Amino acid sequence: MSKLIVGNVYQSIPEKVQFDNLEYIARIIDELITTCKSHNAVGLSATQLGYNLQVFVIRNFTDYSVYINPRIVHTSNELAQATEISLSYPGLAVKVNRPYSIRVRYQTDNGTTKTETLEGGPARLFQHEMSHMRGKPYWENADFINRNKAIKDWKLIKRKLSKSSGALPPV
Repeated sequence: MSKLIVGNVYQSIPEKVQFDNLEYIARIIDELITTCKSHNAVGLSATQLGYNLQVFVIRNFTDYSVYINPRIVHTSNELAQATEISLSYPGLAVKVNRPYSIRVRYQTDNGTTKTETLEGGPARLFQHEMSHMRGKPYWENADFINRNKAIKDWKLIKRKLSKSSGALPPV
């Protein structure tokens, strides 16, 4: 099983996926899905496993959607606030504001380009994984109070993790 990276490690946008090695892409996607299943997660970005690639998966009920070279092409003005957690920030729950509806463009695992509108939970998950790909903490869209609380809480959690075995606590 892959080792999850705690915290964000990428300070720049990961590389676009090139479709010249479909077996390699399939292995990464399989690894993302397997890791999601083993941690009961609803989404995971390749950057969270140490791959410098623009790809993530999101669980929708019993299946997973794959998003390669994703981008948000439009966001609604309507914001929704919900509590988010992340495997990369174990033990941290933050109330985050995000656009309720987004229009996205991405490629599938065979290179087909798709455009679709996501609302509610799927839109939130997509934006959350995009934060990981941009190397930004997912709480960047929280209001001032929740963002500052998240920063303070994460510092405490990191200290506890460094004193322990470094193993991820249950999510």
